[in-house]
Amino acid sequence: MKSNEVLSETEKRMIKVHPSKSYQMVRHLRLLTEGSKLAVLQHHERLDGSGYPLGLTGNQVHPYSKIVAVADTFYAMVSGKAHGEKKIPFTVLEEMRKNFWKI
Repeated sequence: MKSNEVLSETEKRMIKVHPSKSYQMVRHLRLLTEGSKLAVLQHHERLDGSGYPLGLTGNQVHPYSKIVAVADTFYAMVSGKAHGEKKIPFTVLEEMRKNFWKI
């Protein structure tokens, strides 16, 4: 929730482990499918391997995780969370189209 401040190394580590910690909290819940649990774990993975916590690539990332990642990115950009100032939803969609789908 910092505004315009650089994160400390400790804060960066905390951010990078939150998917693993969250997965540990839900992994035994029978009401969630395995795909939903993987979405919790993998929602910060990126197809090129630059994501976290596992550095997965391509088809190693579950389809649900890819959907949650897009939704998370969209929300962060329209709310201003971690991406600077808020952006208009249509601007965000255009930026995502250019950066993620190269269309």
